[in-house]
Order: sequence, then structure tokens, then C-alpha cells
Amino acid sequence: MMLALLPRLVCRSALAVVVALPLAATSKPADRADAVSPVPADQPIPAIDFFRPSLFSGAQLNPAGTLIAALNPGKNDSKNLVVYDLASQKFSGTGGGEGFDIYSFQWLNDQRLLFRLTKEKLYAYALFAGDATKLGVSAIALNRNDVAIPIGTPRADPLKPLVWLKQTARYNGEDGGVVQLDSLRDLDGRGGGPLIRSFPKVKGGVVVSYDSDQKGELAYATTVDQGVATLHRLTLTGWQTCPVKMDDLKLLAPGDHPGELIVLAPDDDAGEARRPRVLRRLDTITGKLGAVLHRDDTHEPYPATIHTDPDNDRILGLTYTRKGPETVWFDPAYAKLQGLLNASLPGVAARIIDSDRSKKKFLVRAASDRDPGRLYLLETSPMKLNVLVTNRPWIDPARMVEMQVLSYRTRDGFQIEGYYSAPAHLPAGTLPPLIVLAHGGPWERDTWGWNPEVQFLASRGYAVFQPNYRGSSGYTWRFPDSDIWAFRKMHDDVTDGVRVLVKSKLVDPDRIAIMGGSFGGYLAVCGAAFEGSLYRCAVTIAGIFDWAQVMRDARNSEISRAQYSILRRNLGDPKTQQTHFEEISPLRSADKITIPVFIAHGYDDPVASVGESKRLIRALEKNHIPHEVMLKGGEGHGFNFLENRVELFTRLETFLAQNLKPRPAGTTP
Repeated sequence: MMLALLPRLVCRSALAVVVALPLAATSKPADRADAVSPVPADQPIPAIDFFRPSLFSGAQLNPAGTLIAALNPGKNDSKNLVVYDLASQKFSGTGGGEGFDIYSFQWLNDQRLLFRLTKEKLYAYALFAGDATKLGVSAIALNRNDVAIPIGTPRADPLKPLVWLKQTARYNGEDGGVVQLDSLRDLDGRGGGPLIRSFPKVKGGVVVSYDSDQKGELAYATTVDQGVATLHRLTLTGWQTCPVKMDDLKLLAPGDHPGELIVLAPDDDAGEARRPRVLRRLDTITGKLGAVLHRDDTHEPYPATIHTDPDNDRILGLTYTRKGPETVWFDPAYAKLQGLLNASLPGVAARIIDSDRSKKKFLVRAASDRDPGRLYLLETSPMKLNVLVTNRPWIDPARMVEMQVLSYRTRDGFQIEGYYSAPAHLPAGTLPPLIVLAHGGPWERDTWGWNPEVQFLASRGYAVFQPNYRGSSGYTWRFPDSDIWAFRKMHDDVTDGVRVLVKSKLVDPDRIAIMGGSFGGYLAVCGAAFEGSLYRCAVTIAGIFDWAQVMRDARNSEISRAQYSILRRNLGDPKTQQTHFEEISPLRSADKITIPVFIAHGYDDPVASVGESKRLIRALEKNHIPHEVMLKGGEGHGFNFLENRVELFTRLETFLAQNLKPRPAGTTP
């Protein structure tokens, strides 16, 4: 008999305990940083409430199902690691101290955790390992300031993880290859130090990733040479090149068998038709593609999270985004649990994010476009579902707005999907002003769900449009292969979506702004330069505006050699293709910008040089174009400090209000 799941709020809810912990004390700015309740409904929601970090993020069960670890906001805008004991209902935890954040972690076994620190939200600092009940006396596992990336936990000996020293402080930032550590040792020399084994390095290009197999052992590496990616596998005699064409594939996870990977690959049944790639097995020894695990006729399952059995790593299912989040289970027992969750938590997207090895306890996250989400513990013996924590209790879902899917056709006849969010309480007979919010990447995508930027802008009375232009993940199959690098066509896709909204009378055609970060900042400045009559103002955050300069910067950087070769292969040579680079670089057309522009950038951005924004500022000054500037020291790619993020959006609120106010009656654009 199928048991119905009944969500039940219990007195041991983790929320009250989390907030009471010293680790969850106030962050700056202090007005609302420690609030656990929404502001009254008759008051505007402060900017800080949208951008404060979640109380309990990245939660993971230990294999025994007795402890839950998660990241938790601490003092002075820091991020700490906390562990909740399900039996005693008590917390333990640790933080890196002022100026440090714990930003990722993983269970090695039932008691021991491996976790990484950053300094000033920018620099890799150290890798630690510690007992879950004694995190404050964790062992130092590696040199400080190494960029250390865990890549595998061997099933045969989980306390000896594999780590890629992507950049080593000892050798001036060079690649240090993969090493194996004893997580019970530290750098003080007790037990001989943590480093117990080094693996041979891959030759033939710049290494961009190492990966483990289903047993947690080092098995694969990917290199890039002259813009071409190559897959290698580790054998008893060293690294061997796999007979695989990487241009056609996306590597997702280890397979169930030795030498096997789960990949996004072409569909053999597609013929000449353009159809989404499918989830398949890949034999890395022969290069042959195997059985199709999942096929979707309208959306590629990418990016995707592959779910595996915690006991034997068998592939159980996947989660990806269609118009909204979608979880597909290949295992009947998990499919049954998913059905129970869907029936018990209507109106939200509920998904299993972790389980213990016995598969009797599951962590479930449930969220929607209006609800930032809750974390539940699902137990199957007996069947019950308890709320552990409301991740952002200061947000009232009733005051948030819906995110609607919008489909439209581009000028060259392709179908595009995006998201449209309208402000609440719009006066009758009026159309809202619009903020076009372009995502970065460009090979990323916007997704359905609670978005702090969207909800902040909607709370200030703006409609928000998020187009998944060509090149966006999951949609590339719809377009010619060359369009993945067609930056001006991506700009045209954004423009076409805005014109559809105007034609559909969903927005005020005279009050439109364009905004974005990283590549979205590039698209915002494209809008200002090439569609000035469509927009009243533009906002760029950590943007890129001159691709020839980007390539020069990458060519001269030791750590960006792979990026330079990929750009050179796909964008061409700026010296011989000047016309093309003029067309895709809005900074070269800065004299066409006539609308106000807000420019924000971090001085320490390692991805998009702040020099790009400085050149744009000089061009606007030269042409006497109104602009505002927010350049911040200590910030990297985007604004990661809460205080700076709140300042940014507070200033943007004023900037948008000034530049999108209705024109006086009788005036024309």
C-alpha cells in the first residue's frame, strides 16, 4: 500500500537553532542582516533582504544518515561550515575567521569532512580535513594559497582523497598535477605530512580538468591545444588519448562500468534533422557511443545533475531544466518517491538532493519562482517528511511575483524561450517599465525559480525579461553550429524578444532598460550602442566590450592560454579580421551610445579585466554621455561582498528611477 507523505512542521525545526548559533550572527550592513521574519506587508522590502545568503546552503547527508553538513552565514559576511546531529539535535561547526569563507565541502566518510577556504572571497587559501564533531581543530591538508580542487574520493580508502593542484603557490602558480592526500595528517609533519602520492601529468596541451571514475579513482583528463579539446584516460602505462571527438560531446559523470562516461551526445536517430542531443553512455577506450539513457524532443538535458546510488554509484536519474526544473528517475523506487513528493508539496518543485547509503533518509529541497525554498528530511521507515529549515525566512512568498515562460521567434525564424516577470499591483490601464536582464556566459542559461535580482526589480515596479538567446545552454541544438559564437546574433535575439513584448502590449515601449553581468554586460552595452532608440538606459556589471583586447589579455596570461586558443579558433584573428571584430565589439562603436550607462566592476576581476570598463568610461566621458561608475577594490568577477551588492542595487534603484520615469506630456523620445 502506498503511504501518503504528510509534510509536518516539528518543534525541532533546525531554523531556530541555526539562527541562535554564534556562527549565524549578524553580517554587515546590520539593519536586516540578522532578521528571521519578513518586514510588515505595508513596508517596502529592503534591498538587503533579497541578497542575504541562505541560512543553510549546499546541505549534504553523511553516508550513515546521522549528520547533515551545510554552509551557514557567519559574522562579518563570512560563510561557515556547520554540522547538525539528527539524533542529539545539536550543532557543531567552524569558520575560517575574519576575511575567510568556507565555500565548498564534501564528506569523506561518516565522520570526516574535506573543505576549502577562500580569502577575501577571491583567493584560494587552504584545503582542510576534520572530524565533524571537532571541526575547529581541523588538520591543514595542503599549502596555503594553492588552488586545490578535490576530484575523487576512492571507495577503497575514502580518507585518502585525490586533489588537483590547479595552481601551486610553491611553483609560481603553475599546474601541480594530481596528488593523493592522507586526510588524517597535516603539514606540521605529524605522520609524515599529508602528501602520499603524485600522479603523472598529462602532455599535449593545457589541462582544463581531471575527473575520477565510478570508484573515485583518477581516470580522465581533458586538455586544450590550439582551441581543440582532447580526452585522455589513465592506464597502467600512463595517459592515453581517447578516440573521441570532444566538439560533439559534453562530459557529465562517470558511468557504471570501468572506462565509461555519461555524456551529452548526438542522437543517431536524428538523421539530417536538428534535434536535441541525448544522454548516452560513452566507451572511452573504443570511442563508441552506447545506449541512450534519456531523450527529450524539445530540450537538451544540459546542464544536468546526474543522480547515482550512494552505495554502488549506479546511475539512478538526472535533473535538468526544461521550461522549469525536471527530474527523471530511471529507478522505479526513486520515481515512486518523486511522485509522493510532488503530491505532498504542490506548487513547488521538489527534488531529492542527497541520501544516506541505506536509502532510508533523503534530503529534499522544495522551491518555486516565488518561494526561495525549504529543506526537508524524508524518512521512509516509517514514512515521514519534516521541515528542517526555511532557507530565507525573511522573504514572504506572497509578496514575490511569478516567473512566466515566454516563447518567441527571432528575425531569422528560430524559436527562443525566456522568462517574463510582471510587477505586482500594477495600476489598471498602465503598462510597466521593463528591465531586460541578460544572463552571462554566453553558454549559460536563465532558469525558472526564485531569483533575487528579478524579485528586487519587480518589487520596485519593473517588469523583467530574461531571454535565453542562441548559445544558451540547452538550446544550442536549435541553431547552426556556428551560431554558438555569433555574438551579434545573440544581441539580435535579445532585441527581438523586447520587440515582441512591446508589440504584445505587455510593457511600456518608452520605458525600457537593459542590464547584465559579464557577457550580459556585453549585451547591455551592445543594446546601448546598436539599439539606442529602444532603450532609455543601460547597466553593465563586470562586462567585456572589445574582443580583440580580451584576446590580447588572454594571450599574455599564463593561466589563460587555453582560453586564448579557444577564442582564436572560434572568433578568428583580430589582425586579419578587423571588420568582424569591429562588428562584435560595442566599445568600437561607443560614439553611437547616446543613453545613460551605469558601469560597475571589481578592480580584482580575474575573468573580465576592469580595464574594459575603464575604457568604456573614457569613451563616454569623451562623448559627454551621462554615466555613473561603481568600481570596487577587493571585488572579483561580480560583487560578492554583501555590503557592496546592497550598495550596487541601491544605487541602481535610484539610477533606474531617474532614467525610466515617464516623460512629460507632449514630449517625444
